[in-house]
Amino acid sequence: MLHSQDQAPLGAARKYFKSGELTLSYLDFGGNSPRILLMLHGHMGDAGTFAPLQPK
Repeated sequence: MLHSQDQAPLGAARKYFKSGELTLSYLDFGGNSPRILLMLHGHMGDAGTFAPLQPK
């Protein structure tokens, strides 16, 4: 099922992770650092909530 938020914000790539029967969607803002920052949104939020925080 696709939702309007399936469109990735500018500068991000929508990717998917499958674990058993479950498919999770996430946004990858890229970057060259070996460090990863994982941010989880709340119940009524979506990954686009964090778009303004991406590096310029």
